[in-house]
Amino acid sequence: MTAVRAGHGLLVGLLRCGRCGRKLHIRYWGKRGTAARYLCSGDFASGGHYCLGFGGARVDQRVSEETLRAIAPLGIEASLAVIEQHHAAMSDRRAALTRELQQLEYEAGRTFEQYDQADPHNRLVAEVLERRWNEKLEAVEKVKAELAAESTAAPQRRRSRPRRRPRSWRSVSTLRRFGMHRLAR
Repeated sequence: MTAVRAGHGLLVGLLRCGRCGRKLHIRYWGKRGTAARYLCSGDFASGGHYCLGFGGARVDQRVSEETLRAIAPLGIEASLAVIEQHHAAMSDRRAALTRELQQLEYEAGRTFEQYDQADPHNRLVAEVLERRWNEKLEAVEKVKAELAAESTAAPQRRRSRPRRRPRSWRSVSTLRRFGMHRLAR
């Protein structure tokens, strides 16, 4: 397959003649060369006639519509798979945070027991144990806040809409980017 050069034909270099099997060429005319016509040279070079020729706008439009119709279910399936992976990852994160919270609560309880059993006359030891206990309590609160944020950040499932052709595909800027702006309506 040859590289596509300047032009607006969607199927340049992809089509072959149904009569002789030669590759179809594209010719442009009109204002700024935007109208396209697919042609088979046939025996034109030796003084004969073109083998086959047809307008490109309608063919390009139908091929793009059929391509989108064929790949749309795959896009939907891929989107649903990504959503499910995202939900699974969020569930895993929530489970990990829950386990971390349980561990921190246990450690905070153990630290409190150590602080509670410390001799009040030994202020240095009591002060260190109190600081450790406060650090554990702060960690517990931080993980609780993260869990709360995870719960509120869970995306709401949206109702599915009837399938439509994406607007971006029909927008003039997208079509112009791919050299097909004459297909925009």
